[in-house]
Amino acid sequence: MEQDNLIHLGRNGHIYTYRRQGTELELVEHTPPSLWHTIAFEDMEEFREALARTENVDSVDGFTPPLCTAITYRRYDMADELLARGANPNYRSSERVSHMMVSLTRNCSHYETRLAVRYLLYHGSHIPRGLSSVAKMFVDEYVFRHWTPESHASWPVALKKQVVALLSVLHLRPFLFVHLMQFVVSAHFVWDDAPPSPD
Repeated sequence: MEQDNLIHLGRNGHIYTYRRQGTELELVEHTPPSLWHTIAFEDMEEFREALARTENVDSVDGFTPPLCTAITYRRYDMADELLARGANPNYRSSERVSHMMVSLTRNCSHYETRLAVRYLLYHGSHIPRGLSSVAKMFVDEYVFRHWTPESHASWPVALKKQVVALLSVLHLRPFLFVHLMQFVVSAHFVWDDAPPSPD
């Protein structure tokens, strides 16, 4: 049978299918690596090629969503490009799957947990239930910080847009801005009241 003459070989996420012709091998098909594989192999060129041919950047073609994978590997450059293409930091493939922040901060070092929490909050992540005590500590550190114009560089992207809109309405009146700032910040963060995932 023809199937018996086919040989499948994999390398760095690429799948090559060869047909045996006597003592020779003929390449009959090449499947490029998935977005998940390019992140796992940390190949930026392959990653950009895979990203260009991927319609749904939240699709789980590996073990986790691509954004979660990029943050796991601390490839925040790849994570930035995924977010620019519309990746959702609150994506869950089903209700039984843990929120990305919960998954990322499970069994991580303090440093990695702090990076992941701050990055996700900066890019609009909800604050889910089921976080570890360490992750909660870093959430509180970020959310209940002293919000001032001097620290605006680390404000969440969406919050910056809200503040710009607020300033345009108030016509740059500093007193009103300072008075309303804490209210705007407290209303910005979404606390996810969904029950913890059973996994």
